[in-house]
Amino acid sequence: MVRPYDANTIADFVIQDSSSRGTPVSNLKLQKILYFLQAKYLTEFNKKLFHNEIQKWKYGPVVPDVYFRFDHYGASNIEEVPKEIDFSEFFDFFSSQEETFLFESEDDKEEVADEDKQMIKDALTNLLPYDPFRLVHLTHEHKAWLNDSSKIANGEKDISYSDDEIRFDFITNPKFQIWSK
Repeated sequence: MVRPYDANTIADFVIQDSSSRGTPVSNLKLQKILYFLQAKYLTEFNKKLFHNEIQKWKYGPVVPDVYFRFDHYGASNIEEVPKEIDFSEFFDFFSSQEETFLFESEDDKEEVADEDKQMIKDALTNLLPYDPFRLVHLTHEHKAWLNDSSKIANGEKDISYSDDEIRFDFITNPKFQIWSK
């Protein structure tokens, strides 16, 4: 297994799969789904699905690396994964320098292992029917979010979830494991 992945790789897979089912997701719903998928892996395997930070925001858990990639969609559904453009052939003159560009070719794109794809698809079968605001409400019931709710309400930023607190919430409250209902 290749885990942990980059959260954008998992987000792309969720977007593709949900769109293929005819139930595309908004950025808000995508954020909650990523949180529940991470919780599934932490709870069932004691391993992360993705390595990116999850923060506690007003509307629940958010993976900033993914959120800001899709924030221009607003409340609209994300119908397809944005195409990455490979500009490397235009930047050959930088080849002698150690420059990093945000563009990646399809060949360099991280792939989700078949085993993980199936587990994610199975979880999505149960997660996709939820309204995004129902998912927000559910995440606000978790102790990990409640512990910092006053800080969040006062506008404090950059409050991260720890893997241990996510795992603890879902192990001690099996009703939170909505991916397996």
